[in-house]
Amino acid sequence: MKTKNIVLILTILLVVVILGVFFGLEKREVRAPTVKNNEKTKESTKTASTTKITTSTKETLSEIDTSNWKTYRNEEFGFEIKYPEGWSASETNDYYSFVVKDKSESFLYIGIPPLGFSYDENEAKVSFAIIDSNTKVEILEFDHYFVVSFKKDGTEMLLRFKYNGNRQYYTNLFNNILSNLKLYSSSVDTSNWKTYRNEEFGFEIKYPNGWGIIDESVDSNSLSVYIGDKSKYGKGYGYDGDIFLFARYEAISSIEELVNKKGSQFSDKKVNIEDIYIDGVEAFKTVVSTDEFPNWYSQSVIIEDEGKIYSVNTGRKEKILFDAIYKTFNFLK
Repeated sequence: MKTKNIVLILTILLVVVILGVFFGLEKREVRAPTVKNNEKTKESTKTASTTKITTSTKETLSEIDTSNWKTYRNEEFGFEIKYPEGWSASETNDYYSFVVKDKSESFLYIGIPPLGFSYDENEAKVSFAIIDSNTKVEILEFDHYFVVSFKKDGTEMLLRFKYNGNRQYYTNLFNNILSNLKLYSSSVDTSNWKTYRNEEFGFEIKYPNGWGIIDESVDSNSLSVYIGDKSKYGKGYGYDGDIFLFARYEAISSIEELVNKKGSQFSDKKVNIEDIYIDGVEAFKTVVSTDEFPNWYSQSVIIEDEGKIYSVNTGRKEKILFDAIYKTFNFLK
């Protein structure tokens, strides 16, 4: 009897163990698919999000139709750019710039780097682009604006695009603007310019229409002439934005002395000197700058002939107009 009871108890325990193992495995198999389903759901969500962004980008690109955009062309600086219809445009001559903007105050600036504008390249996202088929430029992307700088015939140029609104839309807009930027050889037509002539000091020089003699002083040893845009004089950068010309006999003993005086107030001034010829006479072109005050800048062409020193100067950063002016300098025969 005891033996039968023992066998019965063992049988019951065995059944319980088998059932426990069975249900345990079944529970584990039920949980496993649940985890896999969650992983699939996450992957599906991620794929959908990426697809949505891609589709949105294509839609934004297709919405930017440049066929009715306006075109601005500048012969002096040698570039052409297109901008959206409805954007207002303005142009300035002092530290030349061309600016267009929309109603949100998003704007495009292209021209000489403006006074006081600076940026830290280390804070930018950097990429590169080819403009006008053969010019590689660096694009710096900051929070809500892009910066592209390039040289045009020796002049530092800056393109800045600042936006207020959807980053994706304005990034595509910027890319369309940049892709339509064209560069070509700049030229300045001086044929109808006015002429300043001085018989006593024996020279003449041309200057643009719209400019005039702002100030002139003469004594027995020297002549000083300020030539510029009278409508802007006193409202912007004064003489710095125009041309200052002087001729002297003995007031300055040498070209070296004259060059050394330029930017002498700065301890870190940088001087670049280039040998050139003006009307068949050897001359020197100097560019003086300083890191201490980046907005200070001086270009000069210095000529020494028959005991006289002539100097044509400007604080303009662009090279093209200044080059066109000093190249019209001639000695009276």
